[in-house]
Amino acid sequence: MSVQIANLTAGVPVADTSVNASPDANRIPVTSSGTVYTLYGAPVAIGSVAAKAAIVKGIRITNTFSSPVKLNLFMTYFLNMSGMLYRVRRQIAPVDMILPVGFVYIDDGEITLPSGASIQAGAKPESGTPPANSFVDFVISGVERDVT
Repeated sequence: MSVQIANLTAGVPVADTSVNASPDANRIPVTSSGTVYTLYGAPVAIGSVAAKAAIVKGIRITNTFSSPVKLNLFMTYFLNMSGMLYRVRRQIAPVDMILPVGFVYIDDGEITLPSGASIQAGAKPESGTPPANSFVDFVISGVERDVT
């Protein structure tokens, strides 16, 4: 078994536009958290690229914005139901967690991700409208291994 140590990131975060899973129909959608972005996704098999499972060992999110932010952090995976893929998103940090200016959120609990699962986050100002090009910084660390 080979283990590869990597900086776990999807590159530039990609907006999530997938369909909610019907098992989540009895849950209130999180619409007030701002746009949700994929921060890291465990690779799926595409061409010569092997599918990989991952263990996320740590997540750090730093508020570099000029005011407090509301942060939502998720683990997302997909269910294949009758040939259609549905997204299942689970909150892995407190809902609308307030992160003050200059503070760091650290999650050092391990999260196991099967191939295709991802870590996602959404952030918005605690109040008001953010100016263009406003960000919070993140680092995700862990290990990946080939799925056999």
